[in-house]
Amino acid sequence: MHLGGLSQNTNFLALDSRDKAFTYRLLYSVVQGLSQFDYLISRNSSIRLEKLDEEIKAILRCAICELLKFRTPPHAVVNESVEMCGFFGKKSASGFVNAVLRHHLRSHNPLPVGDDVESMAVRHSHPAWLVRRYLDRYGPMVAKQIMEVHNQEPAHYLWINPFRASLEGVCRQLEQDDLEFKRVAGFPHCLRLSSVLVSHRIITEGLGFFMSLESQSIVAAMNLHDCSRIADICAAPGGKSFLMAHGIRLKGQVYASDISLNRLTVMRRRAQLLAVPNLNFVQADLTGTHPYRRTFDLVLLDAPCSGLATLAENPEIRWTFEPSSFDRMCERQLSLLHTAFNMLGEGGEIAYSTCSSEPEENEQVIEQFLEEEPRAKRGDSLGHVASLRGVERCFFLDSIRHI
Repeated sequence: MHLGGLSQNTNFLALDSRDKAFTYRLLYSVVQGLSQFDYLISRNSSIRLEKLDEEIKAILRCAICELLKFRTPPHAVVNESVEMCGFFGKKSASGFVNAVLRHHLRSHNPLPVGDDVESMAVRHSHPAWLVRRYLDRYGPMVAKQIMEVHNQEPAHYLWINPFRASLEGVCRQLEQDDLEFKRVAGFPHCLRLSSVLVSHRIITEGLGFFMSLESQSIVAAMNLHDCSRIADICAAPGGKSFLMAHGIRLKGQVYASDISLNRLTVMRRRAQLLAVPNLNFVQADLTGTHPYRRTFDLVLLDAPCSGLATLAENPEIRWTFEPSSFDRMCERQLSLLHTAFNMLGEGGEIAYSTCSSEPEENEQVIEQFLEEEPRAKRGDSLGHVASLRGVERCFFLDSIRHI
């Protein structure tokens, strides 16, 4: 299947598995490489990009992406892109689309090669403001490595649910189905797969679920052995709560709360499918007061954040997040941190984590909180942990203890 095949059936759910996989990969690649494709369209178009209809921009972006990243024959990409104009009611633009793509194929326009912000933003397909941050913090060599990591295909990690399955049993099932996998050293309930499973019985029957290794690492770093009451205060979609419930087994209870009742309802259904015990669900906005009468030994605050350390998994964030939002994010994170602290008993601990690479949401939040709360200090058991994917921090994890 190539780009034009999408016009023959616009219902994504009705596509077969092969065409679904192609469609997902194409759209993911377009979002990931958006500034590269827009640059090349601009170099080969007689009309400024901002003047083009959205449908025509989408057709050209998909086509340029397919020409650069896929093995589809060029003539097929051009012909089907022209047909797509008619499908979207833009038949008058078919000659223009044909000309842009044929000019691109003839001209072989290179991407800019300099280490200035604008050139790197185009070449590595990141917003200029974020490139400038990386350059100021790390210099061009490390900034380049970070952005290359963001443009790689993310790894797929399957957590094997010990409440319903064993690692050995799931491995046998994958082998029977000719699916490639590898065990992950240091993670006894985790496998790395070459692709995501959607309708496989491992997923549909609750034998496991996909969860990034970074998220699994956060729970693995927490000391759950002496805890009887644990709170996860931004819990949905629930993966960390499920892992913590396994970590404490029958010794205690995990209280999962979230501001969204809908997300919490979905989490409850997931927990039922996975047969996760010792879970309690509480819908609450914890930027203010909390509803609990008893204190907790451990509170996990996986704080809402920009997600800027997950650009490989979520490429759209680079285009949707605005740096002006840092102040609002920081204010919310700090408010949640104060609530989490008020939920602790003496000697209790907060695990504060984000999937952000930016200090405004990490170190600066912790430092401001410690200035405002005299009964708090940095924890000893968890300490300061940062996971690095090559040169890039994939998550932030720190602890605060009630003294």
